[in-house]
Amino acid sequence: MNNEGAVSIRLLIADDHAFVRSGLRSMLRGEPDIEIVGEARNGREAVDLCRSLGPDLVLMDVRMPEMDGLEATRAIKHERPKVVILMVTMHENRNYILEATKAGATGYVLKDASREELISAVRRAVSGETPARAIENAFANRALARLSRAPIDLLSLILRRSTEHPDACRGRGCSRHGEYVWGAGRG
Repeated sequence: MNNEGAVSIRLLIADDHAFVRSGLRSMLRGEPDIEIVGEARNGREAVDLCRSLGPDLVLMDVRMPEMDGLEATRAIKHERPKVVILMVTMHENRNYILEATKAGATGYVLKDASREELISAVRRAVSGETPARAIENAFANRALARLSRAPIDLLSLILRRSTEHPDACRGRGCSRHGEYVWGAGRG
């Protein structure tokens, strides 16, 4: 707890790339309830720093030298079961994320996440959001974002094709390019 009575989240960043650690640090800087207590360059350092610094949460890269994020997660959870671990990854592979959950990770954050998504994920994980819910919510949100763009992308493709190939409309009841596309939804 800090002097204002707010709970402080003691956070460790584990990533083998200095620019990623720096980026995560700058995204979290200024949050009154988040304190970065250390940084690790590989999984082995993450395990050692968890022993010495006692963080509440680790942002753990999946692929690192010496000891990867999954192995480090297993080791940390074995020694300190209450430490929350969020995997930081570029990969949105459901099976891989489920392996991370089996290793003890609470959830994951994609490396292209916004500042708001990162901070929200940290706070949700520390508040006890369950792994399945965190992962399913993330997959659902990504799927919805893709689906909301899909009709526009599809319509753009169809219109582009009808403009590039005007004969494609011939015989389909449309007198002008694009009319077939627009009229297709009408009963």
